Amino acid sequence: MTQATTPCTDGMKWVADLNLDDQNMKAPPALAAGQRFLKGWRVRNSGTCPWDATYRLVYVQGNVPDAWMGGQPVPIQGTVIAGATCDLSVTLTAPTTPGVYQGTWQMQNGQGQLFGERIWVGIQVPAPVAAAPPPASGPSIRFMADRTQIQPGERVVISWAVEGVREVYFYAQGEPWQSHGVTGQEQRTVQPAASTTYELRVVKLDGSVETQQITVQVAASAAPVIAQFNVSPGEVMVGGCVNVQWNIQGAASLVRVSVNGASLWDGAPLSGSIQHCPPGPGNFAYTLEGLGPGGLARAQRDVRATAPATAVAAAGGPAGIRRFDASPTQLARNGCTLFTWEFEGGSIQSARLTRNGAQLQADLPTSGQAMDCPGTPGRMVYRLELRLVTGQMIAQEAYVDVA
Repeated sequence: MTQATTPCTDGMKWVADLNLDDQNMKAPPALAAGQRFLKGWRVRNSGTCPWDATYRLVYVQGNVPDAWMGGQPVPIQGTVIAGATCDLSVTLTAPTTPGVYQGTWQMQNGQGQLFGERIWVGIQVPAPVAAAPPPASGPSIRFMADRTQIQPGERVVISWAVEGVREVYFYAQGEPWQSHGVTGQEQRTVQPAASTTYELRVVKLDGSVETQQITVQVAASAAPVIAQFNVSPGEVMVGGCVNVQWNIQGAASLVRVSVNGASLWDGAPLSGSIQHCPPGPGNFAYTLEGLGPGGLARAQRDVRATAPATAVAAAGGPAGIRRFDASPTQLARNGCTLFTWEFEGGSIQSARLTRNGAQLQADLPTSGQAMDCPGTPGRMVYRLELRLVTGQMIAQEAYVDVA
């Protein structure tokens, strides 16, 4: 009789708004008409099915037709296992008509089925403020910006309306104003990388000059923070695999996972996981990098891949190490690790356990366990040594890192 397989279930829960928090639509942030922006959420896979590239975040409805704001479906990058979180973002454009807009998005699986909690983006486009009419005599100069304090990567719309003058120039402070002549009524979208003062230089009909300034303050960026980076187990036999998990917080434009300098995943999500199977014996350095406007965050975890110990034939019968491992392989200072060993052979003269070359225990039985609690930080190299009656030696090492 064939046993029925229980299908997995899809589920998604909202965790946090990464930006543009509308406070449950009580205070939707104000954006300029036609402004492009990025909305991000952090969500959790609350089901039992893993998400892959066939899963995507899609627009489902809005309070008005323009609440779609040009958003396109966002496919999942990599694999998000059950219980893991990931960050999703969508590029949108604020409508040109003043009003309040709420667009709702939801996860969709590979069969086109919507599931999980709905998340939304809420903004408002304020109506332009009517300016007082200029006085009947003399020039009229209006110079304004939709905002003067921004986060890195955001844009500002600067506009002006000038009448009754001879020449107008718009430029960033420090630029040659002579090369930046403009008409009397325009608007420009700027994206300063650092705090910048913009100037409007007006030459009046009588030849006198008036210069007005607007300073856009750009908030300082902090480097991304690596909240989690685990590679487990710390030691595997050749043919086995390790699980790499990470979580980066803060602004990061690029996330990269690599091993021994070779990329495993360029453009990885801020939170995710990946499996890797070391192709042969040796040391493997797994590296996580998060690059953002504020700098680079980097972390490394080491894994050792070992080949099965090979038995050596000697007088008196074959000898070999069947097992030698340590658990755990990463400790805080004064933490303890447990060693388990098993070896065989009638030709063994002596067996001992060492740490960084110093003997810990001699005359070991053919199977057993021992505990060690190193008191200094660094990498501890533990070694099981079997000396045969022929003078040959069989050895196997285990590695433990002490923080």
